[in-house]
Amino acid sequence: MSLVRAIHLASCMLLLSGFVFRLLVARPVFTNAKKDARLAFDPLDRRLRNLAAWSLAVSFVSGCFWFWLVAARMSGTNLISALHPEILGTLLARTQFGRLWEVRFAIIAGLVALLFVREQWGQFVKLLFAAALLAALSLAGHAGASIAEGRLIHLVNDAFHLIAAGAWPAGLAPFALFLAQALQADQPDEMQIAASVTRRFSFLSLVTVGTLAITGAVNGYFLVGTLHALVATVYGRLLLLKIALFAAMVVIGAFNLLWLKPQILVAAKSTALGESSKLLRSLRRAERTLPRNHCDHSSRRAGNHAARRSLRNAHRRQ
Repeated sequence: MSLVRAIHLASCMLLLSGFVFRLLVARPVFTNAKKDARLAFDPLDRRLRNLAAWSLAVSFVSGCFWFWLVAARMSGTNLISALHPEILGTLLARTQFGRLWEVRFAIIAGLVALLFVREQWGQFVKLLFAAALLAALSLAGHAGASIAEGRLIHLVNDAFHLIAAGAWPAGLAPFALFLAQALQADQPDEMQIAASVTRRFSFLSLVTVGTLAITGAVNGYFLVGTLHALVATVYGRLLLLKIALFAAMVVIGAFNLLWLKPQILVAAKSTALGESSKLLRSLRRAERTLPRNHCDHSSRRAGNHAARRSLRNAHRRQ
């Protein structure tokens, strides 16, 4: 069951990450970019839709398996017998887990209906649905099973923890798809898009890392309580493993912020300056090849002025 739960959680996180990246990171940049530069990134849109479709499919299938396994465990029967309508109906109607799954399957149905809607309102609704689908898992975990004082705080905190994990590190998946497309960019405007998206994703990473650290500490307080329990209990040791994985992901984020992002920015500037320098050299060659009596002083000044203006625009983009 643990494996099925992990697959379901990962697929829900990937589903949310695609919508977060599209709406909060990529769309603001593409909206203000030139049409020709946007066209170079058209394959990214298809890849993000495929990521959402596959994540949604895996979420539904793994959710069904999880529900089936819980039905078998709660009824004390084998998997085949657990498919009896009476057992499944009782689990759906009379348990918190069953009612939660009814709501989550309704959300999945709504996402399926909206999956290929490309209008902006549809993107916002899909983002909200995906966030709700992931956040609802807090009711199926330790926070949902708690009866202690502060249960509501624990639930809300766990929901924010899950949503933050869906934005980053799960957001590294759509960002990797974007980088695969950005590596093929060779025009200044395309490189500017790559640099702007990387800056926005770096900012998103910083915000979500802080959120994960705070909500993770609160969860640790509710579930472990003491430093001794951190090493003496199974959950405490699992929490240590999560902290180690989180540290590894922070290293990946630092690599993106301190090395990858500056490299993309430098490449964008170099490409823009290279194009401007190429224009200036072309104008000068044209001047030299034209007969002197047809290339008067005013035309040379106009050509040089256009080249200098292009160079100034390139430097201003820095």
